[in-house]
Amino acid sequence: MITIGEIISDALKDNENNVYYWDSINDRAYHIHIFTDGSYICFKQSPRRTEVISPEAFEEAVNKKCFGISIGEEGYYRSFKNIK
Repeated sequence: MITIGEIISDALKDNENNVYYWDSINDRAYHIHIFTDGSYICFKQSPRRTEVISPEAFEEAVNKKCFGISIGEEGYYRSFKNIK
């Protein structure tokens, strides 16, 4: 199981402050933004809105809905094009 701590650690090692995941079954994207002070905020993007979610909900989505597979930034933002 992937943890928030591991996601943050890997992102910081790669000098990244955003990590994106895709749930293809439910057509939802997930995003964690890591601030320079180490704090973070998690999001869920659905066809009608983007909402802030808890770290627990993000971690559960990454592991159970996205199967731990991250996507690139372009793929994440491209998903907004599919919003009707």
